[in-house]
Amino acid sequence: MPFFIKRYIQFHRAALKIIVIGLIAKLPSGHLFVLVANIYAGLRGKPLRLGWNGKEGNYIVRDHTLSPHAYRIFASGQRHVLSFYGDGLRSVTNDIAHRRMLTQIKFAKGDVVLDCGAHLGVLKFYLDSIATKTRYIGFEPDPINFKCFAHNVMQGRRDGTEVHEIGLWNKTGSMPFYVCTATPDSSFIKPPKYDFITDIPIRKLSEFITGRVKLLKLEAEGGELEVLEGAGDKIRMVEYISADVGAERGIKEEYTLIPVYNYLTAKGFRGVDMWVAPYNSKIIHVLFKNMGSPKK
Repeated sequence: MPFFIKRYIQFHRAALKIIVIGLIAKLPSGHLFVLVANIYAGLRGKPLRLGWNGKEGNYIVRDHTLSPHAYRIFASGQRHVLSFYGDGLRSVTNDIAHRRMLTQIKFAKGDVVLDCGAHLGVLKFYLDSIATKTRYIGFEPDPINFKCFAHNVMQGRRDGTEVHEIGLWNKTGSMPFYVCTATPDSSFIKPPKYDFITDIPIRKLSEFITGRVKLLKLEAEGGELEVLEGAGDKIRMVEYISADVGAERGIKEEYTLIPVYNYLTAKGFRGVDMWVAPYNSKIIHVLFKNMGSPKK
């Protein structure tokens, strides 16, 4: 099949998928949405299976090809459930490994991983999928996402995993936090759209760096530079940083690529790879490597 015909078919198939997801996402939260979403997944041959927890108002996402691990997703994010988890949890782990360039990092037992902006804990699920006994410490300030996140990564664990319902910043105290319930865009910096504001405790990253860190996954919805500033000179104890530096800062949706790049290069890091979303150039991730020997 000629290349241009193949791309033409792929484009229209993707467009149709977006339309169908949009229609299903508009269904009322609960059992009807679960039923239709599961039928849609079955027709596509995908392993996604949803359940509904009416008591807590969230979805349980399962992948029947994996062990009985479940993610609990807040109900108002129905479009996110379908678009991000629609192809199954294995697809999610492959996606985060690809866009975060994690396959370039050789994780070993005991490596410390800091997850700033953990959302629902997908990074932890990836680490589990490659069978590494890393020490995972996750931070998620969104009060809605945190309940799901804590359930996802803490169920039955006794491996030193930590979860913190706080924000990371360049000072301590508390700050107004703008919560977006339908999309993962909640931020300490006022975004174009949000549902409500709540005060959230903030602490410096330096408090949690007590030795060498293998990876810092940095996704602060526009506050990436402030998080790095909060690490101080302890940032030199980090070996890799996978940072979201796209257009997410504030109402103007400014990129954080240049300030983050300049800050980290001044600290001895070098950008070794970059991922740009093929469908949206505003989404950019950069993998930085400490070019010195990370301090103990």
